[in-house]
Amino acid sequence: MAAEQAAMVADGQRIIKAHMPHTYAAILDQARHHGRTIWALVRRGLAGEPHCFWAREGGYTVGTLADGADSGDGSACVCIVGRVDVPAPVSTPVPLVRPAHDAEWRAPADAYHGHHFGCAQCISAGQGRGGRCGVGQPLWRTYADAVGG
Repeated sequence: MAAEQAAMVADGQRIIKAHMPHTYAAILDQARHHGRTIWALVRRGLAGEPHCFWAREGGYTVGTLADGADSGDGSACVCIVGRVDVPAPVSTPVPLVRPAHDAEWRAPADAYHGHHFGCAQCISAGQGRGGRCGVGQPLWRTYADAVGG
């Protein structure tokens, strides 16, 4: 049986390369994204395993659809490749910064904001244009330390 399946795979590959250019291009495109997994699915489908690979183009049909089903829809080109399991991306957790107790930051915030909104230089610094003034910088540092920034 293995020799028969190998012959089916070789015949299917020959047909795809010679007569099914859109199918072949679709396989190559998927292989660029998923590597050898796609070629393994194509070979398994050409060998007769359902749910792996099936294609119809230009009057040629190769592969195995779902358990002997046939798609007679008349499409110019249909290429179905089985599911590729892609590992989920691993994300790095962002450390949780707990807000300071209200009493710890309220007084520095009030002192800084009381100065900030009356000082043109500190307003500009808050908008990313330059640094804070000599009075505003230490107030800002105390406030930022209190809130964890």
